[in-house]
This record gives sequence, structure tokens and C-alpha cells, in this order.
Amino acid sequence: IFAELGGWEAESEASQLLQNLNIPEDLHYQNMSELANGDKVKVLLAKALFGKPDVLLLDEPTNGLDIQSISWLEDFLIDFENTVIVVSHDRHFLNKVCTHMADLDFGKIKLFVGNYDFWKQSSELAARLQADRNAKAEEKIKELQEFVARFSANASKSKQ
Repeated sequence: IFAELGGWEAESEASQLLQNLNIPEDLHYQNMSELANGDKVKVLLAKALFGKPDVLLLDEPTNGLDIQSISWLEDFLIDFENTVIVVSHDRHFLNKVCTHMADLDFGKIKLFVGNYDFWKQSSELAARLQADRNAKAEEKIKELQEFVARFSANASKSKQ
């Protein structure tokens, strides 16, 4: 079972992840309490990436990473074959790694196929179209109210 789960390769895989995130080899055996905060973030990220999970959930994964580590992470995620869910404010990162965007707004979720820029353009267009529909509906309501008011006024005059 150990071999089937990749136990023989685990240490080298972990070491490679840490090196790719710019954690020097001399720190690989340090306790977390002995590491600088930036290195702790990288170790926790490596822990999440380790073992090729079926679903990878990343919350602001670029926070605390240097440019080189971000670039490596982008490449890693682009090549990652399983599901990745990312929450991030880093638009460049989202554009680079995302193939789908989920927009949760007003209790509804909409799925867009494309990167961040595509989602932004699509959602802005959808908002403009909805605003136009709302304006037309308001205009129609106003016309109907005016018609009812005129009809009511004429009906009351005819009873006199």
C-alpha cells in the first residue's frame, strides 16, 4: 500500500514543491515555529499542493509569494489536471490560470467559460442589458399608469 500511494516518492516530491516555492533546502527540516511568516505561507501552500489532490481549494494563493513563486504556481496550476477552485483578488493570476469563472451575486451563481477579463466584460454587458430592460419596463409602467389615469378621468366625467 505504501508503494501504491507513492510513499517512496513523497519526500522528493515535497522537497521539489518547497524548492519551487523558493524555500531553501536547509529549511526543509525546520519546525514551522522556526520559519519566517512568508516561508510558513509557502510551506502551507506546498502542503495543499502535495499529493495531487482531486480538488484543490486555494484562498488568495498569491498573498505573501514573490514573483518567481507566483510564476511557478501559475505554471503548476495550468498543468494541474484535477479541479482547482481559486478565490483571489489578483486579476493577472486569475487571467493566467482560470478557464471558468463562477460569479456569486444576489444569492445566484452564474458560470462563465473564460478567464477573469472575459467574465468582467460579460458581466458588465449583462448588467448594461439588464439596466436597459429595467428602463424599458419602467417606461412601460409609466405609460400604463398614465393611460389608466386618463381612462379613469374620462370614465368619471362620463358618469356626470
